[in-house]
Amino acid sequence: MSSQSSNLPSENESQEPTPPRPKLTTIAEGELLDIPGRDPRFPKLYTVYKHPKVPQALRTFVALLDTSTQAMLDFDEFFGGMTFLEGTEEGITRMGFPAALPGDYFLIRSALGDGDPMNDHLALWSLPGRSISYGTRKSWKTLREHVGGPRSERTPQKSACIDGMWRYGTRFERHSQAINIRTSHRCYTVAQSYQTPRNLVGPTVGMKVAMGEDASDHQLLRKEIVEAAAPLAIQALEAGLTEYSAALKLQAHVTNLVPVGYEGNYAFPTFQQNITPTQRADSLALGSFKADLGNFGGKHKDENDSPGGVTCMISYGDLHPTDRPGYFIIGDLGVAICKSDCNSHVAFHSS
Repeated sequence: MSSQSSNLPSENESQEPTPPRPKLTTIAEGELLDIPGRDPRFPKLYTVYKHPKVPQALRTFVALLDTSTQAMLDFDEFFGGMTFLEGTEEGITRMGFPAALPGDYFLIRSALGDGDPMNDHLALWSLPGRSISYGTRKSWKTLREHVGGPRSERTPQKSACIDGMWRYGTRFERHSQAINIRTSHRCYTVAQSYQTPRNLVGPTVGMKVAMGEDASDHQLLRKEIVEAAAPLAIQALEAGLTEYSAALKLQAHVTNLVPVGYEGNYAFPTFQQNITPTQRADSLALGSFKADLGNFGGKHKDENDSPGGVTCMISYGDLHPTDRPGYFIIGDLGVAICKSDCNSHVAFHSS
């Protein structure tokens, strides 16, 4: 009987450590955006034609990001100390933030990765306006009228109860059940919250209904809000990657997640409504927004929300014909989303 020596190392032999993969310095299949005024500490942005993960995109951008722990800590320190300019075309141009249009998709490629586009992470996308159905647009127009009330009765300041009568503000706010978030003057949780509740009396503050009681007009308005928001949020989510929506559907089935708003809502159990009047696009706007929206009105990080959770933001203003919707800035990518009459985009909290 013959024997052969094994080529496998013995347990006592030490194996040579695998050398680290060199960092990626470019995206070979993309074209680098040359953006004057952009701070080099923001990730480089490349345009990629027909990215294999999102072939449906009108335009695709890939951010090359150093995801090492030290690089992320350094960027967090830089970002925390920077000042945003006015939310105008001139302001975002001076910051070097490209304007993202509805239908644009933004992916992240780790500089520590292998460069395979199928390993890119979809971080931000915006639903094209043409994709929003007529029925959805109609329901949102009706909702806007119901939330705001007649234009002749609206005022920029928040509603207040004076001598037993509700005055000012919007129709939604003229009720004792319109209880705002503690740190934000005009932000309202309209469905259950991820954040740890105190003295919880129902799914959310302002929604307690005693047995045998009918829902108030204010509570019915909250119901109308989530019934309009949920289908649009799911539509925006499903405009992204099938693997994301499939994972969230599976999770919803496993955890028996209650669909809020409509039976097809498998991803968004929480809703928040923010209200603020039109502001001038100058240095005074930030103070006015923060007075109404607290930290949500300026540069902020959602550190109390679920890390890595997807958020769909829907903006629907009732603007004068001479007003412009402005921009919503995604600071960690260094981009500014152009808002339209009815705009919805999806992003990850941790991106």
